[in-house]
Amino acid sequence: MNWDFLLYVMKIMGFGEKWIGWIRHYISSTSFAVLINGSFRLLEVFAKETLYPPLLFLLVMEVFTRMIDAASSAGLISAFKVG
Repeated sequence: MNWDFLLYVMKIMGFGEKWIGWIRHYISSTSFAVLINGSFRLLEVFAKETLYPPLLFLLVMEVFTRMIDAASSAGLISAFKVG
């Protein structure tokens, strides 16, 4: 997945700069600090073992689906039957 594209998609979809900044940090490091009950905790290898990667993938797939729908509506592609 192209991370710049993901960040662009988030911006277009209306995600705030704070969220986009968190995701930018998340995809570029192996640790992440979060504020829990008033104190910071460092979570090692956070980026690789959470649900975030599949959820971020779904954002990009949403755009891909819309692109396919637009191309189909414009007559640029059409369905085909297998078998």
